[in-house]
Amino acid sequence: MTKRCRLSVSLFAAAILALAFVPPARAEMDHEQEPGAGWSPPSAAANQLEIQRATRIIQADSPSRSALAVAYNDRGVARAALGDNDGAIADYGAAMVHEPRDAIYPNNRGNTRAKLDQCAAAIEDYNRALELDADYAIALNNRGNCWMALNAPARALADYDKAIALEPGYMLARYNRAYLFRESGEPARAIEDYTSVITLQPGFENAYIGRGQTYMLLGEEERAIQDFSAAIRLNPASYDAYFGRGEAYTVLGLRQSAARDFDAAVRLKPAVPSASKEQRMRDAERRLLDLANKRRAAPQS
Repeated sequence: MTKRCRLSVSLFAAAILALAFVPPARAEMDHEQEPGAGWSPPSAAANQLEIQRATRIIQADSPSRSALAVAYNDRGVARAALGDNDGAIADYGAAMVHEPRDAIYPNNRGNTRAKLDQCAAAIEDYNRALELDADYAIALNNRGNCWMALNAPARALADYDKAIALEPGYMLARYNRAYLFRESGEPARAIEDYTSVITLQPGFENAYIGRGQTYMLLGEEERAIQDFSAAIRLNPASYDAYFGRGEAYTVLGLRQSAARDFDAAVRLKPAVPSASKEQRMRDAERRLLDLANKRRAAPQS
């Protein structure tokens, strides 16, 4: 069987600096391979071929239960990647019937349910996965993401902490915990985790953006600019990095540099209503007043 690994990073909006933050990261995979640096998602054509390959196994004469479970899982992963979430959920369920002792299949079904904002059902799947394998760090990370979505940060933190204790190099869990710390008013701890993520995976653009946003909370605009600039070097089409750097320049009174970055951000997202440079500057300054209030409310380290 071809080894298959699926890693999905979900984007959602958060209020601070009006940027699109990039927590939580979920992992979907087969039972042979887990996510790692250098992995990239298969193309749509590759996923279609995988669906055809898995379907041939499912329809073959007398395949083993183990082979059927793997085939259903692989087809589910490919279907999920193509947006066929109902088909993916059905396939993961079939994999669980044929191999009820493998924790990966309920984990993957949980991920698809989480993408559909069915977090209560997803947590049931992650619980099942963890009943089968209490040390399954990936399921702990994924369940932590759902606890965050359900506004239960203490439970999320417990899951992230355990995942990291089991696998200290687990980049996704550290990244998600950094977001939790930032949202919970613990920017120093967030910086520590973002820095660990960057050490583990220097090419992870979103970790630089997250750390830059956290430096803004701490009033360290020069460091924030360094991180946003690093993200832009990794991805010159990063709207969030240009917008964040523009706000940092605004704080420092570098209005021309800020205007250039806001212009670049608008070019990257033409669907965002365009406004004059002056209006964008005024909007940024209003957000920065909110940021100042967050700084005052944050505990001093």
